[in-house]
Amino acid sequence: MVAERRSELNPIARYFMELKAEWYKITFPDRKELTRSTIVVFIFTLLVTTVIAAYDFLVSLIFGRLFG
Repeated sequence: MVAERRSELNPIARYFMELKAEWYKITFPDRKELTRSTIVVFIFTLLVTTVIAAYDFLVSLIFGRLFG
C-alpha cells in the first residue's frame, strides 16, 4: 500500500519524502568526538603546512643559489 502511494507521487515529492526518511538515519557526533576530530584536523593541517613551507624554503634557497 505504501509502495503504491509512493509510485503515485511525482518525482519531486518522492525525492523529498525519501530525503526526510534518510535524514532521520543520520547520527551526528557528540561534543567530545567532534572536539577530538577538530583537533586532529587542525594538527594535520599544521603538519602539512609546515612540510609545504619547508619544501618551498628549500627550493627557493636552491634556486636562489643557482641563479641568484
